[in-house]
Amino acid sequence: MLDVRSFGADDEAMTHTWRELAVFADRASAEVLAGLLRSEGVDVRVVLDEPVPGLVKSCTVLVLATQWAHAQRICSQAPLTEEEWARYIGQSGKGHKQQ
Repeated sequence: MLDVRSFGADDEAMTHTWRELAVFADRASAEVLAGLLRSEGVDVRVVLDEPVPGLVKSCTVLVLATQWAHAQRICSQAPLTEEEWARYIGQSGKGHKQQ
């Protein structure tokens, strides 16, 4: 017999679990991806590794674990090539690393 309470608890925990989707060297790149995902209805968080105010080491884009596969599909179908990403953010494109 299925214990609905325990199933619901696991489901509840899963809906509040965030999973890393991509890591960028700069905030602008992370925000571009976050904006794309938000426009598709994906819940997104951008987390900065900023040991000292103003010194950003990396920016991590997180999505809900329940939406991770959907977010990956969006990224894989994104209309921007690596060169377009680089041009858009004014970088060399090496700051973008997808998981």
